[in-house]
Amino acid sequence: MAPHLLVYAGTSYDKDQLVKVPVNKGDDASYIELDCPHAVDGVVRLAIRIKNFKDVRSSKHDPPEQEEIEEAVVVEEGSETDPKASVKDMSRSSSTSSNASNSSRTSTSSRLKNYLKKKKSRSPSPSPADSPYFEQENHKQDQLSIQFSIRFADPVAGDNLLFGNDFDEPIRDILPYGFSLGYKMFQWYIDPSVEGDPMADKPYLYGRALTSINAIHENDSPDIKWDGYVNGDKFLNPGSAPEKVKQMSSSERMTYFRDKSHRQSFDFVANNLYTFDFFTPYLTLGDSFGVQLPGFKFDVGKYCGGQPLRYVLKNLLDDSIYLVVVFSLVNE
Repeated sequence: MAPHLLVYAGTSYDKDQLVKVPVNKGDDASYIELDCPHAVDGVVRLAIRIKNFKDVRSSKHDPPEQEEIEEAVVVEEGSETDPKASVKDMSRSSSTSSNASNSSRTSTSSRLKNYLKKKKSRSPSPSPADSPYFEQENHKQDQLSIQFSIRFADPVAGDNLLFGNDFDEPIRDILPYGFSLGYKMFQWYIDPSVEGDPMADKPYLYGRALTSINAIHENDSPDIKWDGYVNGDKFLNPGSAPEKVKQMSSSERMTYFRDKSHRQSFDFVANNLYTFDFFTPYLTLGDSFGVQLPGFKFDVGKYCGGQPLRYVLKNLLDDSIYLVVVFSLVNE
């Protein structure tokens, strides 16, 4: 059987802490929530979209989803009413987040005296092959979108927020000839903010979020959880050059922040909602990991040594991890 793609995510490298992510689910208002200790509200929100996604169900890798039923017995303070006469069923799907905390799934009314939880299995619905996201004019050529939003608990310096790939095992013996030279040329001529060590025991390649992520939106409304589809940039508090950055296009912003001094003058503000959308027309994900350039295509997977393709959002200063997204090819 040909390999098929599974997507997992979390806020830790611990595989046991990762959850399976639905792909192409819903419209621009659809996302899942993942526990994140470095976020003000304790979560990072995520949506994964893959063009021509093939969802192959497996009893081994995709157990039945659990639907949680909460039967809440609500009693007024000091009331002599029979509790059985005021039972309210509250049903919620666990699809919003397999990692959601009990407190976020439970009624917090001061009158709630007791509740019973029942779980029942149901067959998960397959992920659609495509998303309405790719119907947008500016995304018709894209193959992948990783969109996420977070309210940082503490300010994060622009030069410290990293986004990129890393691996648990060495890949130096299987990298193509000339890779090191190509990597250095990329640093010299395209993006000097990229740092990595592909020859390390645990290889990595990180760019700065400010230069690597296509669209970044900032929202200071405390009530917004998800900005939907984001097109272009929106900055409210971009450091020492507010007007200049606020008027830039996404591509201009990515070029501007390749200068280290510019990144050092920028902070991601605590409490504000930042929505990031990383998208690309070049990376294809299916029964292989492919890079597709005009007139040129090759399989990235064979240079990963059988390891998953992992994207990470982290803090250079203290190694805080905000998001881990894993694309894994499974053979059965």
